[in-house]
Amino acid sequence: MRKYGKKLLGLLLAASLLVTGVNVSGVNSSKASAADDSQRNNTNVVKDGKLSDSNLTTEHLSANGIKTKDNGLMRANISSKEFMTKDGMGLGWNLGNQLEESNVSGYRKTVEECETNAGNPVATQKTFDGLKKTGVNTVRVPVAWSNFLTMEIPKEDGTVEKVTGANNMYKAVDAINTPMEGVTPATEDTYYRISTELMDRIETVINYGLNDGMYIIFNIHWDGGWWGMFGAEEWDGTPLAQTDMKKNPIRYQAYKKYTDIWKQLSERFKEYSDHVIFEGANEELSGRLNDDFRDPSKAQNDQTGKLPKDGDQIYQMVNEINQTFVDIVRASGGNNTYRQLLIPGTGNESCVIGGYEGDTYVNDGVMDERFHMPNDPAEELTGKKKMSISVHYYDPTVYGISATATTPWGYQDTWGTEQDKKDMDNNLSRLVPKFSDQGYGVILGECGCVKGYKDGVTDYADTIFKLALEKGMCPVWWDEGHYYDRSKGYWSYVDLGESFMKVYGITLDPVADKEFINPKPFYTGIKSVPYTENQSPKVVATWEGEFMRHTNAKNSELLLQTRPDDVTQFVNDNGGIEIGIKKTTKEDNLKAVIDQVCWNISVTTDWTKIKEPCVRVYPMDNDISNSADLQLGYIGAYKATDTGVLNGKHEVGDMKGIVKYDVDYMPDCNQIWKDKYVQLDKEALTVLPWLWVTTNTYSGASYVKIEICDAAYNADGSVYGGQQANNNTTTKATVKKVTKSVKVKKSVKIKVRSNKTEKATVKVAKKSIATASLSGNNVVIKGKKKGTTVVTVTTKKKIYKITVKVKK
Repeated sequence: MRKYGKKLLGLLLAASLLVTGVNVSGVNSSKASAADDSQRNNTNVVKDGKLSDSNLTTEHLSANGIKTKDNGLMRANISSKEFMTKDGMGLGWNLGNQLEESNVSGYRKTVEECETNAGNPVATQKTFDGLKKTGVNTVRVPVAWSNFLTMEIPKEDGTVEKVTGANNMYKAVDAINTPMEGVTPATEDTYYRISTELMDRIETVINYGLNDGMYIIFNIHWDGGWWGMFGAEEWDGTPLAQTDMKKNPIRYQAYKKYTDIWKQLSERFKEYSDHVIFEGANEELSGRLNDDFRDPSKAQNDQTGKLPKDGDQIYQMVNEINQTFVDIVRASGGNNTYRQLLIPGTGNESCVIGGYEGDTYVNDGVMDERFHMPNDPAEELTGKKKMSISVHYYDPTVYGISATATTPWGYQDTWGTEQDKKDMDNNLSRLVPKFSDQGYGVILGECGCVKGYKDGVTDYADTIFKLALEKGMCPVWWDEGHYYDRSKGYWSYVDLGESFMKVYGITLDPVADKEFINPKPFYTGIKSVPYTENQSPKVVATWEGEFMRHTNAKNSELLLQTRPDDVTQFVNDNGGIEIGIKKTTKEDNLKAVIDQVCWNISVTTDWTKIKEPCVRVYPMDNDISNSADLQLGYIGAYKATDTGVLNGKHEVGDMKGIVKYDVDYMPDCNQIWKDKYVQLDKEALTVLPWLWVTTNTYSGASYVKIEICDAAYNADGSVYGGQQANNNTTTKATVKKVTKSVKVKKSVKIKVRSNKTEKATVKVAKKSIATASLSGNNVVIKGKKKGTTVVTVTTKKKIYKITVKVKK
């Protein structure tokens, strides 16, 4: 790379500051931003920093009035690759399905309503404290910056038209060349202003992590799918910064929006230390640049973009956008001169290592020779690479991503063979020569298995953590909200938490660390349907009607033709039009609420009057509904919005928005729920009194009846099992906890009943670890492979929770 003298650099920098509009990209602006320290207003830059140096100081207010303990330390001498160690960025976790929840639909009126939309509670300091305590040192915070964004359009009379809402903004873009009555057309000087409320909230959340000495990554994440604007028009290869607004108004405004957002973010966060990492985008710099931005929910099923399938223009555009990102950040000065930057990878529809058979576009992910890292002036100043590549790793996707057996592209619920581990090793190794060996960091910005109800989740975690750290990479586990309890600050699935802790040899003290220990843990693994022993229980409450989860585009068109009077049409959170059905014909002793976008139906009743709550869900009598999966969970209170529509939001305590939906019963996996009464968690219902019911089947599955029952009584009201009701005494089961160690290929016997005729049920949380069966008065537990599981034995009078540790 050519070296410029300081005098020329100063002239170039001055010239770059005069550039307005979208013209900030290109090689010249990269060179121009490589000014010396005196031109950069750096506040705490050191050139002899160590990885062990702390980012913490006494609490104070940031330049924007947000409480922080961050000292602004910027270690110019440390490369991004050097941060990819166990004692550097270490292991990471995603605050997923939270601050990236899009508000394209416009249903939500506040930042908090967006943050809790997917059922997760608001993030707090406790959220991050628990993560730090258990070995997480990096948190990725995905963000939808378009929420409450304002499009400011200068008018000829000197006033400014302020436009909000995605559809209104798209109209302003359309009106550039096609005048519309009542619509002010966007101009070259249109400005996309981020909401101050959202900016403050994100800075607050980032500081929760910084206060614990963690590394924080934030990005532009999906953001309602406006990225399809880049590919919406034919492209002759003209640099994006030189786009003619009259010729390509949509692309011009896409580029303007992107640059406006990153200019604001760069300025806002430039005072922070190198513990804050900027990521240019999520997975959108891929074939998704061709999405129909007016209905991005269609994804690649019906793209409207003009970029060819040979992938050449996609790679060219991705490289330009990434270069623009670097240019903007470096030109903002301050600590951003040396800040670590995370460069989004690319692929067919995500940022992946390599291509897949059946991809729409010709590509080999980031390994394709057409993909390259941007030029970075920080490297000229320091001699160090200050960029990392971002790739997402869920391979095989039928295991890592597919949530249900009804997924059309396949489903796998186990992982962990030697071949599985070899494939992971080989895939990750591909990244080393092109990136690690060249001095770049490698961050697996999302990785893992998105659902905990599969076997091998902790084995997957253990393997990817080990391989990533060995190869100098930072793995960041994806969590939609069910692996870790964000309100309580402990792991819901404790065995996954143990995977993080054992990398660092962490053991929580039962007394000193009590607040970080889950008193009622879950374990990953294939779940069996918890049928009630009484399969003819007393019905105490009933809902009838029809709930159909929102369907995909193809089925929406069919429903509009066949059932036009029944369907509800709505704008989803990605800006697309979808169809669902929500109607209630009967509510007997309960209240039912169907989500406004047909995501779920939730019911509640007086649970205090039910001794052994259970539920039966009736599907509509058709093939799709009878073969659908069933998801159950628990949610807090519902609150009416100003539109009169009810949406999920916890109103009390520290559980705002929390939903626990950790089970998904799939007939195709022999998890039969149809015609069965399923046990409910009475303890959960005392805190989260709404039973949350839905399906992952998007192809037109309907539920038409929900019965809430009491399994302590028969259908005729008599006491189940022939017992007589006694108003003076209540028999309660006691819980006996037994801990045993079981060696592989050997067994242990534990007495659980007084005689072999006493009824008892046995359940194993993780069948891949151990098996358990009744033999006489004992339960016999046999180890299968190293790990920890829980065996639950329920008898008439006692419940045994047996923690089983299988050792080699």
